[in-house]
Amino acid sequence: GGENVQPEAVEAVLAARGVEALIVAVADDRYGARPVAFTRDGNAHDALATELLPSFARPIAWLAMPATRGLKPQRRELAHLAAARLGASPPR
Repeated sequence: GGENVQPEAVEAVLAARGVEALIVAVADDRYGARPVAFTRDGNAHDALATELLPSFARPIAWLAMPATRGLKPQRRELAHLAAARLGASPPR
């Protein structure tokens, strides 16, 4: 543990390959926090993440971005949604 994952850096790596994602963190007992990806297409991109990202920066889950009314989803709200869907806690 102890690696610091920068969500924007993971998003940029994925975007360079055409994957629009927003990365949030959920609490993890072992690592402190783990990344989760919300994607516009709702698809998992595990093979691409494995190819491009170190293991600690790879999302542990890929979730569909919830529909919003023209506003960009808020990272904090998505972190709580991810935690609820995965049975985890939001990051501390």
